[in-house]
Amino acid sequence: ILTLAVELDPRYNSAVYELANELYNAGTAAPTNPNTIKSMEVLRDFLQINPNSENILSLLGRILLQTKYTLDAMEIYQKLLVFDPQSAENHYNLGICYFHKRDYESAKKEFNKAIELNPYNADYYYNIALIYDLLEKKQKARKLLLKGLEINPNNEKIQNMLNK
Repeated sequence: ILTLAVELDPRYNSAVYELANELYNAGTAAPTNPNTIKSMEVLRDFLQINPNSENILSLLGRILLQTKYTLDAMEIYQKLLVFDPQSAENHYNLGICYFHKRDYESAKKEFNKAIELNPYNADYYYNIALIYDLLEKKQKARKLLLKGLEINPNNEKIQNMLNK
């Protein structure tokens, strides 16, 4: 039904979003899976019509990031930050891109900006703690992990990192 809705009206934002999301989920997030590839094609086709659709850009950025197309995802998140420079989530995702590129200083900057905008997301603290841990700044990492645990005491990633 979603495929038909998109064929009938390729500008139908909600149908494009849902179709691409379903295809991606059916594609097991593997970059070479035909469903994952089709998901990205559906989103890119829509962006040819409406290049500033924030929810479509955001979904494409998430898919690109999860399928390790880091540079492409980085472009998307930079564009999204032009639309909304106060988006903690977009700063965080851009930080993830920099982290994957091993540009830890830029990643720290983006994670810190995400924390400044939304200090109540434990994952933000976890990811910046990963950087400090990699840089052998264990005390700073621990302090950030404990702050993240205050926010979400059930965060398993933080608990595991503290227990290692």
